Amino acid sequence: MKNRLSGFACLVALCCAAPLAAQQPPDTQAPPPQSPPQSEAQPPDAQAPPPQSPPLAEPQPPSEATPHLPSRLPLPPLPNIIDIRMPGERGVAIGIGGWSLFSHVSILKGRAAPTEYPGNLYLNSARKYGENIDFAVAAGLHNVLRFTGDIERASGSNTAPTDLVLWNRHYFAGNYITTAYRLRHIKVSFEYLTWPYPVKTSRFRLRSLWQLQYVDAQSTFNAPLNTTVDANGNPVVDANGNLVKYDATGTKWYVLPSVGLGAQEYFTPNISMEVNGSGFLIPHHTNIWDADAALNIRVGHYELRLGAKAFHFHTSPNVDFANMGTLFGPFLGLRWHSDVGTK
Repeated sequence: MKNRLSGFACLVALCCAAPLAAQQPPDTQAPPPQSPPQSEAQPPDAQAPPPQSPPLAEPQPPSEATPHLPSRLPLPPLPNIIDIRMPGERGVAIGIGGWSLFSHVSILKGRAAPTEYPGNLYLNSARKYGENIDFAVAAGLHNVLRFTGDIERASGSNTAPTDLVLWNRHYFAGNYITTAYRLRHIKVSFEYLTWPYPVKTSRFRLRSLWQLQYVDAQSTFNAPLNTTVDANGNPVVDANGNLVKYDATGTKWYVLPSVGLGAQEYFTPNISMEVNGSGFLIPHHTNIWDADAALNIRVGHYELRLGAKAFHFHTSPNVDFANMGTLFGPFLGLRWHSDVGTK
């Protein structure tokens, strides 16, 4: 009887323990994650997590079939520009020439003249001529450094229109006066190629001229018909006891820079036409300008030049006397060049 009661109690205990064990989850099951409470001020969209970018693909090594390209390509070679020098654009050149003058040269009374008498007289010259030398050397591609020297002389006569004082001599109205002048003109010119550049095969040249010019003007006067002795053959003297003389000579010179342009066209490698002009001015002081044009005919080392030239000068009027003049006329020249042909 006791054994039956013990077995029945064990059976009841097992039946009661089975539902309780079914209600409890196993220890290995993790509880579900709980999201934090939403804030009332935060909009519902803020709860969404930010989108994540897909993972970057790892670089794949180049396959053997793909060629390997260099990181830097080599630069292409510079183009070979053809630049032809015409005859006379290399080496050295030496030239001589002469020209026949048409001139208008005068002496002018300056602002510092020590006399009240007039002092202006036109030098009416009959025999006039000029001589020229030049030396040139190439100074870079198509550029030239040129040295030029001119000397002009003229002589003639005039009649004093009124009492005059020229330099240090007094001439009376109606006196027969012989006149002469000598003009020296030296110029250093750097002829710089301005257009076209590069020249390539062009036969035209436009050069800018950068120059320094020196001018030396001398004028001479005399009255050969005026007597220098009295009726008794005695020398005539002035109030100071000095012999009376009628010759007077004076010289004025100045240096000025000048700028200009020169153009040259080659019809053929040995025939060309050139025109040059330059000048400079200091108001109420000195001024200068010169111009020339020539047809150049080349045979071997020698070049014949046919053309015309003009030159104007004016010394400073702020001294006792000043010389002023304009000269122009045809000229003929010959040059020797060290180079031959085009290269």
